[in-house]
Formats: sequence, C-alpha cells, structure tokens
Amino acid sequence: MEESKFLVELDLNNLDLKIDYKTSSKFSEDKIYIDNNKYLLIFDGITLNKKELLEQELKEDLTWEDYVLREVLKNEKTFLIK
Repeated sequence: MEESKFLVELDLNNLDLKIDYKTSSKFSEDKIYIDNNKYLLIFDGITLNKKELLEQELKEDLTWEDYVLREVLKNEKTFLIK
C-alpha cells in the first residue's frame, strides 16, 4: 500500500502554488479536499469523532465537507481542536 504523500511548491514571486497529492483509498469517507479562494484544506486519514460531530448537527443535513468548511469559517484558528 502506498502511503499518502504531499509535495508542495510555492513561488512567492508569482504567487503560484503547486501541489502533488497521492493517497490510498483507505478511509476515503473521511478524506476532504476543499480548494476555494481562501482555503486549501486536505484531510487524509481517519477522523475518530466524525460521527459524533455530525450527529450534533442533525438539524441540518450537512456533508462532512460542508461541516468542516463551516467550522473553519466560524473559527479558523481552533477548528481542529474539536
């Protein structure tokens, strides 16, 4: 099995960011790749309390990606502590 690997290149002169990302299919339901104008979020691995986090949000029909992005937008400095 191939391990997950990241290669990140940043050219500060051109503000170009290049990412080469290879991963296995293990824990695919926990993986997240979000790329928007403000954030690049990549979660690769298992999230042990994913079910509990989503159950707290039963009043809303959120996907795992929606939940994570919403929590990042609420508080980008501490969202991983949950």
